[in-house]
Amino acid sequence: MKALSFHQNVVSRCLNSDGFLWPSSPVYPCSPCAQSWIVKPMRISFSLVSGKCRAVSRATRCASEVSQTNARVDDLELEDCGQESEAENVAPFRIFVSTGDVMGDIHGANLVKELLKQAQGTRRRVEVYALGGQRMRTAGATLIGDNTGLSSIGLLEALPLIVPSLLLQITVRRFLDDHPPHVLVLIDYPGVNIPFGQYVKQKFGCKIIYYIPPNEWLWNTSRTKSIVSISDIILAVYPGEAEYYARAGANVKLVGHPLIDTVKGINRNEARQRLGVNTDDIVIALVPASRSQELRHVWPTIASAAGKLLKALVEIRGGPHGVHFIIPAVLRDQRHVIEKECEDNSFFQNSIIFNGDPHEVLAAADVAITKSGSTNLEMALYKVPQVVVYKIDNLTAWIARKLFGFSVKNISLVNLILDSQVVPEYIQEAADAENIMQATLKLLPGMDTQERSRVLQGYEQLRVVLGEPGVVERVARQILDCL
Repeated sequence: MKALSFHQNVVSRCLNSDGFLWPSSPVYPCSPCAQSWIVKPMRISFSLVSGKCRAVSRATRCASEVSQTNARVDDLELEDCGQESEAENVAPFRIFVSTGDVMGDIHGANLVKELLKQAQGTRRRVEVYALGGQRMRTAGATLIGDNTGLSSIGLLEALPLIVPSLLLQITVRRFLDDHPPHVLVLIDYPGVNIPFGQYVKQKFGCKIIYYIPPNEWLWNTSRTKSIVSISDIILAVYPGEAEYYARAGANVKLVGHPLIDTVKGINRNEARQRLGVNTDDIVIALVPASRSQELRHVWPTIASAAGKLLKALVEIRGGPHGVHFIIPAVLRDQRHVIEKECEDNSFFQNSIIFNGDPHEVLAAADVAITKSGSTNLEMALYKVPQVVVYKIDNLTAWIARKLFGFSVKNISLVNLILDSQVVPEYIQEAADAENIMQATLKLLPGMDTQERSRVLQGYEQLRVVLGEPGVVERVARQILDCL
């Protein structure tokens, strides 16, 4: 039997019309693991004479742990034992954060940490729930569903993920029916977040903040009206993005890009020492994928280019010694796929699959061959010249072009934001290993100093556009001001 002390009026405010106690009420045990529990509504028997109530409930772990845990919370007894602090008497504010894929989980986790930190500093009682990944859970959010494996690029690639995504949405919506949010925060992920935002707006009418909105202003304006209609505030990360959504009628605030806050002052020589390479060695970062589809379509081309690059450097340097291809292991369960391509393209002995902080790799690298995505901005912030490769399934590419008329001038965020060919990029049929190798060779130190300098100058322009540090602090403050 556990005894918890609360005012009678706190309990009465937490009871709904059916006599259930909302799980978000102040009756949760204040234990270090309390945030990892989801407790179903509890039937309350309350005595106005004794000032006591009894609640019997069954508690289960977050969805990812249901199969591992059959814990039961029984016979919680709440006693009125006098005056409590003002903070304890106030029902908590519920913030729900929705995102997807690896980068969304990273941005979401940083935001959750800052929200809880600022809320604690102002003595506000805030609970954060999330649809995202394990990073957000570690940061302090109660994870309602893990969807980091349900992100895809392309039409056909998305088909196997439709049913799991729909089932997860049903779970989340049922949860929200019992735990209506005060604020919904959407982070990118438009395929899910736009219809989800429409549902929440119609059902609950709460404030909706779109943080890191979809890049409509860069290549697809078809969803702009829907994004603006569901968003009470759009927190834009680029000046061009802020201007675009403001013209569309949105309430927009420019906060800057959160990657600014993640760049670490890592010493190049120290990073190389930790990676086991010498100061004067050549280090090429290979960044093939944050999704399994990218590993399938992009990685073979990058690996082929890396094999050709090693051969070229052997001829120039007289041997393979001192040449390293370092691959951040983002998809750790796919290590065997990465290793096979390294072996097939004859650079396995010169490769390092790194399981640590990917920023260490960027700090140590001379050049990179990479997929498209947010990693392009990270490399720019670390001043690593890069060659960008983008490939999807050939049938998906044909459908996108012929049936939907989809075409883009640039695919890398660096080039898109600056509207200029700053970094070399190779898209679909143009993603030829020989061409990629030649472009990478030019960007190595001492090879084509003019080309390398041109890329680095472009990075300086980009750095100004991305804004000033303190982005996540500004975003969290804006969200808490809506409560």
